[in-house]
Amino acid sequence: MPQKNPGLALYDLAGQLGVGIGEACDRAGIARSTPPRWKQGSVPRPQQVAKLRRAILAIAASRGDGASAPTAAEQVLADVETIKAAALRIEAILRRSA
Repeated sequence: MPQKNPGLALYDLAGQLGVGIGEACDRAGIARSTPPRWKQGSVPRPQQVAKLRRAILAIAASRGDGASAPTAAEQVLADVETIKAAALRIEAILRRSA
């Protein structure tokens, strides 16, 4: 079963919380042109996923939209997803170099 691009999951999260991806990019220090490339199939760097996720949650929390900082369990799950994404990138690089 193919894994969902973790960058695309951030679009879902932002939509659920009413946060614009562009606004989150600004807060995370990520170029606004980066997330649209994920929609076109580019795989995001794990650090970008983590930064953007934190920015989305922080913006939602600052607005008092009922969102709060992630629990320890949520953070562990997010870290696992980040590690999986990194492993997939390494795997793809190794396949290309073989």
